[in-house]
Amino acid sequence: MTVRDKTTFFDSEAGVLAEFGERLVSRPAIALAELVKNSYDADASTCRVVFDADARTLRISDTGSGMDEAAFLKGWMRIGTSWKRDRAHSPRYHRILAGSKGIGRFATRRLGSGLKLVTTCKKRGSKRAAYTTICAYFPWLEFRSGRALKDVEINYTVESLATATAGTTLVVSGLRDDVTAHELIAMKSELLGIINPTAFDWVQKSRLGEKPNDPGFTIEFGDERSLESIDRSILDRDVARVRFRIDSKGRARFTIEIRASGEKYEETASTGCAALRGTRAEIRYYPKRPGVFAGVPGVDGRNARRWISTQGGVQVFDRGFRMPPFGADDDDWLGLTRSRARRDRSWKSAIMERLYPKASLSATENENPFLYLPGGHQLFGVVSVQSDPEGEGLSSAMDREGFVENETFAALKDVTRAAVELLGYYDLAAVIRARRRTAKKETSEAQRQLRKAAKAIRLDASLPPKAREKLAERVEDAAAAVANASDAARNADQVLDVLALGGALTAFVTHEMGEVLRAIESFLSHARANQPGTAEAKIATEKLRAQLAFAKSFVGDIRANVVKPRSVRGAVMQVRKQLLPYAEERDVTIDVAVPRGLETPAISAATYTGILLNLGTNALKAVSQVSPRGNGRKIQFSARDEGSHHVIDVSDTGPGVPDELRPWIWNPLFSTTQDEILTAGLGMGLYIVRRAARSVKGTVDLAEPADGFETTFRLKVPIDA
Repeated sequence: MTVRDKTTFFDSEAGVLAEFGERLVSRPAIALAELVKNSYDADASTCRVVFDADARTLRISDTGSGMDEAAFLKGWMRIGTSWKRDRAHSPRYHRILAGSKGIGRFATRRLGSGLKLVTTCKKRGSKRAAYTTICAYFPWLEFRSGRALKDVEINYTVESLATATAGTTLVVSGLRDDVTAHELIAMKSELLGIINPTAFDWVQKSRLGEKPNDPGFTIEFGDERSLESIDRSILDRDVARVRFRIDSKGRARFTIEIRASGEKYEETASTGCAALRGTRAEIRYYPKRPGVFAGVPGVDGRNARRWISTQGGVQVFDRGFRMPPFGADDDDWLGLTRSRARRDRSWKSAIMERLYPKASLSATENENPFLYLPGGHQLFGVVSVQSDPEGEGLSSAMDREGFVENETFAALKDVTRAAVELLGYYDLAAVIRARRRTAKKETSEAQRQLRKAAKAIRLDASLPPKAREKLAERVEDAAAAVANASDAARNADQVLDVLALGGALTAFVTHEMGEVLRAIESFLSHARANQPGTAEAKIATEKLRAQLAFAKSFVGDIRANVVKPRSVRGAVMQVRKQLLPYAEERDVTIDVAVPRGLETPAISAATYTGILLNLGTNALKAVSQVSPRGNGRKIQFSARDEGSHHVIDVSDTGPGVPDELRPWIWNPLFSTTQDEILTAGLGMGLYIVRRAARSVKGTVDLAEPADGFETTFRLKVPIDA
């Protein structure tokens, strides 16, 4: 037997480039971003993108250093080249290179069928202004399965010029059908956030080159400058902010600043991951509070909040370029949406468990730090990292969306989640201090107003004399309770107790009159911001009229106190009408499954509709916390008679009520939401609903959800109530 030693090599079919260009780049916007990164790495100050719909071409040109023949052959023409990995920084401005895997140029295969490359660079060591221009064409359709990669010839020319301008131009031809003007608008929008917002100067230091003469980097579309500095007048209106940086030993140093008072706090904790060294972040918090965006020159506060909600989130920038999908609307990489929906009562970051392990679980609901976790739509944050595809650090996924799940990425999530939890923790402490200061100032005024209200009640001839005196006495009791309150928490508890003494009907009056005031506030807000007669003003006016009509009917039912059966379907449709404007804004469907002819027990109409309105409001807030995708956002009212009881169910497709929270939801001041839709969010809704049900010998409880729903609240009232 003869044994011969031989040598062979891996070979590849030309179709492998289709894998690089189409499989590893998921969307046209990602493909374009890869080309823009190349311009940044070439020390360009400007990258210009021009779409020609008639010629079906996309031109990307930059003012970078260009390529000579050696760089073209050893870098551009070599798949998976280490050309960039061996050079951590750009030659001129010493920028940290954004590209690293050596396949970014194949992203053009995702955009079109052909690519023309024209690149010009200054000759090295030349005493005269001599330049070299290389021109090459890449027929991507020739790179198909069944042909060897080496059999597809790429012809190129090299030209020497006495004068020229350095830079590179790529012309993608034969654009694919999904690369349209509409798609380009989407790509443009996505590229608006590709570079760290310039307002975050502290984070920017980790992005720009080390040399002070770096002019920065700008993306332009056609003749329009499309990437501009995000308006500092909006971004600087944050209520609080947190910064952190990670040193060479993996220690994170946090700085939390409360903007109104200027107070600053420092925290230090180990991430346990030295691979994150050099990471910097800044996260700003814009909670839904009055006055956050008031007074911004030339900016409507509502539009500013909408912009933060849609464009914000905690974004990650790898080597200076945004890494999708972090911070996108449908991305919850820090678990903030999940925690808020579940009303989690524990820290989710190991760092916060070490820093504040004894954060009180027994704190009152409106002072529980776990329940003040900021939501992603209330944040605008930038986390600047540097991936390390060759080591054990952060490594981008092959489709360029996200990072590979490893220990370093887990540590990045933990430290960033800790920053958000610290933000909520210190902001709540500031809110509590301010709340207590305000409570002291408002005690005497509240007492005066309550006594004035008691006097007005005694003069109201529309109320029966006995009820009038009894209600006036209870309001005076409330005034006495306020006078004795020593702080904001005691104040809230005592007012609630006295309010409850007035019965569920008094509570409902307060609840619904609050709606009228909020509708008036909405109207006045629109009236100030818009000229009379505009569509916005008309909509606000109609909303106000609807609220006033409902409130008049509701208060009229209370005063008349007529106890008789009524149409269940009519009552439910009245409640649905009240909820519908808010539901339509949030893509929520409200279904009514009530048979015609079904009547309510002989109870007050205000009690019945009040209970339904509160349960419907809770359902609307719950479904607003979940994505419209999947099961969708849906609420259903259904009713029937079962034996001796009238039963009505209110079901929703929200996140559900965790088992551990079910005993809590009936407590006063317990709230399952922080972003209010219809109510002040005091946590009184279910407490009042249960009291109202008991006042007519009924019950309200959680029931087994109907098919297709996550939560069902069931009202049962004796038919002979």
